[in-house]
Amino acid sequence: MDSKVFSVTGKTGTDYSGKSGYAVKHDGTDIVVCTATTDLPAGVIDNVNAIDNELGVALPGAIRPVKVSGTVKKFQRGVLAADGTATAEAGASGEVAYCQFLGDGVTGETVNALILAPVKRA
Repeated sequence: MDSKVFSVTGKTGTDYSGKSGYAVKHDGTDIVVCTATTDLPAGVIDNVNAIDNELGVALPGAIRPVKVSGTVKKFQRGVLAADGTATAEAGASGEVAYCQFLGDGVTGETVNALILAPVKRA
């Protein structure tokens, strides 16, 4: 496995199938998909092994596909949407930037992105 992808066990009872490219956080006990625009992502799900609930989480510095909401353009910064996907930065207070898109995309697509350490806009 890539040195920027870390293997973790997902939360018991949670179905991560179809969640590759979604941002995840540590909720104090487990790794879970981000559910609020104010969450601070730890990384992005790179791969899922549903048999043993193992996740590969891409950490900052990795280039990996992220799931897109809305319309994004190459080199825009991506911010967290409430469902754990990435949308284009709008410059609004409270946005959490966590990736930079390396291609164009629209809702439902995955786009390669550089995963960044999360930064919340004041």
